[in-house]
Amino acid sequence: MLSAEPIQSQSAEAGLELKDIQGMIVSGYGHLSHSQYLFLEIEDAQKVKAWLRSLLNHASITTSDWGNMKPAIAVNLAVSYSGIQKLGGSEDLCHSFAKEFVEGMTEPNRVRQLGDFGINAPAHWEQPWQPRTGSVDLLLILQASPTDLAPLYAQYQAQLEPSGLCLLGTEIGYIPPSSKEHFGFHDSISQPIIEGSPQTKKTRCNPHDVIKAGEFVLGYRDEDGNYPPTPTVAIAQDKTHALPLLATTGFKDFGRNGSYLVFRKIAQDVAGFRKYFQESFSTPEEGQRMAAKVVGRWPSGAPLVQAPDADPLHDRDLTNDLLADSNDFIYRSEDPQGLRCPFSSHIRRTNPRDSLGQD
Repeated sequence: MLSAEPIQSQSAEAGLELKDIQGMIVSGYGHLSHSQYLFLEIEDAQKVKAWLRSLLNHASITTSDWGNMKPAIAVNLAVSYSGIQKLGGSEDLCHSFAKEFVEGMTEPNRVRQLGDFGINAPAHWEQPWQPRTGSVDLLLILQASPTDLAPLYAQYQAQLEPSGLCLLGTEIGYIPPSSKEHFGFHDSISQPIIEGSPQTKKTRCNPHDVIKAGEFVLGYRDEDGNYPPTPTVAIAQDKTHALPLLATTGFKDFGRNGSYLVFRKIAQDVAGFRKYFQESFSTPEEGQRMAAKVVGRWPSGAPLVQAPDADPLHDRDLTNDLLADSNDFIYRSEDPQGLRCPFSSHIRRTNPRDSLGQD
């Protein structure tokens, strides 16, 4: 929490408290093409607490309160369950977190639910993610332009050891100039936009993309009109009186303006994907059509709901195709039986839109 005055939580919301919400919750930072992820283990909790205070005191963490200027760099931080414990979280607080967060991805039942079997089993994961090989307590996420990322990483890397932290490993990511994901399909077309966030002011903001804040941010109503469960602490434990009061329970809302984050590194078998669609169908065109059925869009980004028979845009430099990156469609009236865009396609599974009805 960054606020100094107590707030009454779970009441009528005037709007998102953007200064207290990390920026990566409301934006993917599409203008910052390169990123670095630092996986950290806490070795000295007292030093780490001092480091965390310095990040807040110097406004180093990027919030969602951008104004009219997009951030030139972004620094965001996530704390794991083991990190909460090492930083002194009480037993009551730790037990109030979501079960998935507490158990982690290597818990046997979670492994079964996620399908992490065979070569995908946790025992085969890269370090530092293998079970019983130390703990990732903090995840520091840096995002910037290619020229700014290296000095940004050097700045924070130099702080780690003096701050009681051990760097277990890093991952580097970037957005390809083509904006295509590895299978060759135009990516990042349909992204959820949190109601009340700066993203809703975009000129091309589509109503289908706007989602209630409580689906992502703790302390706000979700699509069902309910407040999501939130981690809590007793009133006596909030010694700085910074946390809002949960009026219905008499506890303080430790989670308000926070969110849960999942980090998974997944390999895409591009060669296997292409080979299957090249060899399993009678013509290359049929193979491409079936690959598009798996995704729900053509490689250009045109949705099958609106262009079911062929990709209308083979060259993205052309500007006369209105279906490129189109996101203005629904399923119940345009494709209720899934004959154009199958129910099992990627885009229909991840965002059913109106397919599920109102119940």
